[in-house]
Amino acid sequence: MALAVGLFAGDLVSKKLGGGVAAVCSLGGGYALFLMSYGSKVMCLGCLALFGMILPVVFSAAAKYLPDYVGFACGLISSSAMLGILTARYVETGVSSALTVVALAFSALVFVALDVYELLKKRSEKR
Repeated sequence: MALAVGLFAGDLVSKKLGGGVAAVCSLGGGYALFLMSYGSKVMCLGCLALFGMILPVVFSAAAKYLPDYVGFACGLISSSAMLGILTARYVETGVSSALTVVALAFSALVFVALDVYELLKKRSEKR
């Protein structure tokens, strides 16, 4: 349920304010809440909702840059997220949680950076 709320919120924020704002809210807010949520199930659900906000931005950017291979783009993102999830599942330390956040953030930031680059390129072509 928390992930569904995050996906919905991420879609709304990215459509109204842009993908960059959704990325900053998701990754910045999610990581800050993650650092404070040790042992609290309710705050962990909030983290999940905040980290879920980035997914619509990442999937739309991936579909835009790989239009002929949308399935591959979806699999690429899912695979990078799965690396972090497997680390957290099988390594029972605080380091594994940090690695999960880093893996998810890195995969998200790659596509967000591509999106920002494309936006800046279009703006410079208009001038």
